[in-house]
Amino acid sequence: MLWSYLYSAAGDGFMTAGKGYQESLDGGKTWRDPDEGLQHHYLYGMTVDPADPETILVSAATSPQAAHHPRGAESFVYRKTKGQSWQMVTNGLPEAIGCMVAAFGTTPSEPGVFYLLNNKGCYRSPDAGQHWERLNLPWNERLVYQHPQALVIPQV
Repeated sequence: MLWSYLYSAAGDGFMTAGKGYQESLDGGKTWRDPDEGLQHHYLYGMTVDPADPETILVSAATSPQAAHHPRGAESFVYRKTKGQSWQMVTNGLPEAIGCMVAAFGTTPSEPGVFYLLNNKGCYRSPDAGQHWERLNLPWNERLVYQHPQALVIPQV
């Protein structure tokens, strides 16, 4: 089946709540902006489950400052599935205070698996973003002040 879903997660919600996330389920003919459950509307990172285009994760903050500045960072991860409102996800992730917005990654060879990279570490979710585990990777403490821009997951 060919999916024609389009998604947008942007900082637009910072000034106008409800405008940070938009989706089109008909190839862009119509758009909607479901924000029920989102408490933080500055959206930055987003990913979609390669096996289920209606399972979506976003990285969110209250403002650009909270999203990107290491000394005032406070970001959150939200998950949405078909017919459900956004739910904040915290299980296995570091405390929001001190975390800059995350970059996400997926790969078609691991349906339902998400990866997340922020200034606190790299994490993996085996259950479509509901629970997370930190990957045992070398992590230099200087990275706490770095903002990751992207995460690439190679297919093996």
